[in-house]
Amino acid sequence: MTFNIKKIIPVLFLLLSLNFYGQEKNKVKLILKNGTTLYGNLVEQNEQVLLETTDGNIFVYPNSDVQEIVEKPTPVIRNGAYHSMNFGTLTSDSQFNGTLTFVNGYQIKSKLFLGLGFGIEGFYNKKYIPVFFETQYHPFNKWRSQPFIAADLGKLLLKENESGGLRLGINAGMAHYLSKKVSLMTSVGYRYVNLTRDNDWWYCGDWGDCYHNNNREYKINRIEFKVGLLIK
Repeated sequence: MTFNIKKIIPVLFLLLSLNFYGQEKNKVKLILKNGTTLYGNLVEQNEQVLLETTDGNIFVYPNSDVQEIVEKPTPVIRNGAYHSMNFGTLTSDSQFNGTLTFVNGYQIKSKLFLGLGFGIEGFYNKKYIPVFFETQYHPFNKWRSQPFIAADLGKLLLKENESGGLRLGINAGMAHYLSKKVSLMTSVGYRYVNLTRDNDWWYCGDWGDCYHNNNREYKINRIEFKVGLLIK
């Protein structure tokens, strides 16, 4: 199975850009002319304003009583420990591999995530265990759906006949908060892995000429697409 990366990348970025507009726009602050201020979800705004507060109460006011309606996105980011699980694909024009990772970390100053991860990844019909450090930055931490950038650096745990194992990547994506503690993560990015295998084999041609190949270096470049959950 082959994939045309030039066609895949625009589609993935289109999906991410459409999700960018998913923040909770109906969360508002309602200011009445008599000085009363209410917070909640704006259910209706025609000849009258219908507001549902966080405790489930419904208030209806004619437009003539309303002084101002201010959009007020609900902060959903909190400092503290977090855990995430991500499933993804690593693709090139001629390869299609899977990746499954788990990260435990800590959220600092609302926008910055730092964590340590491990998992399982496949390259050239072999499975490896990655161990890595990950960081995420969420610049718009008050949105229900928010963009983020992420980077990771680590190594693959290798077999006896292999060396190297450098693993690094960078991603951009969207965090869609299903609640204050759970978010659905989608991202697309670049993955690089370096491997050297000790093949130690001989090849002999039809004319008796033989070649010895002691090792082979693999510089692996992949486009990575991931979907996962982050729980705090």
